[in-house]
Amino acid sequence: MASTEGAKKPGKPKKLKKGKKNAADGDPDATMAKKPRLIEKQVGGDKNGGTRMVPRNRMPRHYPTEERPRKLRRHQKPFSQHKRHLRSSITPGTILILVAGKHKGKV
Repeated sequence: MASTEGAKKPGKPKKLKKGKKNAADGDPDATMAKKPRLIEKQVGGDKNGGTRMVPRNRMPRHYPTEERPRKLRRHQKPFSQHKRHLRSSITPGTILILVAGKHKGKV
């Protein structure tokens, strides 16, 4: 069965700018600029309390029942861009007899 984590490829660590060890070290506003997770929203109705604390980001509506492995993206040229090459013995002036296609049998 498929595991929940899957195989992870080792990646390069993200590079930080020279002189800074953390993104928040040099800038004191970076730590204070975090957005709150909950937002206060107005609720209509007399007996509903007026406001509610609601999460900023909603949870996904659909969770897949089974994880399928992702297909690897292969770089493939379209057929029209494939390299064409002829036999070296075929030169201008050589007589060819077509064996297949709509012109078969023609010289």
